[in-house]
Amino acid sequence: MTTTAHAATASDAAGSAPRTPLVIDYWTVAMGEEASCGSCDETLTVLDRAIDTVRPFADQLGIALKITPRTISTWDQALEHQITASPTIRAEGSELCPSHPDGTETRLWTWRGETTNSLQLQAALDFVLQALTARSRQLSDYLFHGGPSSYLRQFLSVSSATAPAATEACGPSAACP
Repeated sequence: MTTTAHAATASDAAGSAPRTPLVIDYWTVAMGEEASCGSCDETLTVLDRAIDTVRPFADQLGIALKITPRTISTWDQALEHQITASPTIRAEGSELCPSHPDGTETRLWTWRGETTNSLQLQAALDFVLQALTARSRQLSDYLFHGGPSSYLRQFLSVSSATAPAATEACGPSAACP
């Protein structure tokens, strides 16, 4: 069933499914037969904890947090995705990754002037919160400007369970033809 949707609002985004995603890309480099290593696995555990901590806030904002694991294994892939360290965490234009000093497998993570050998929960929390803020701001701007145009809305499918009320208005000002 296709329904013409009303002007989008923040309450629509927060109160109904599907929610808008915040995708966090988790890049690793394949090491021989392994898709990951112990250090990358530990980092992913810290990132998971940070996401679990932030998830209630994201839920309130109508944003679904999702980690997308990605693995590269060739020089061309490293160039294409501009991977300089493993692991590399990216979301909403931000990046969090360690340095590998002197070409060794050692990973040094720097956050707020402090350098450690493993990703600290506070650094992961800061990264996820900044990405969540950026995604929320992006969603707010999109909804403020009315979301999809009234022309596009006639073609958009909305499940009947989450369908907003149909209206002639196509945005906050209802000035569209």
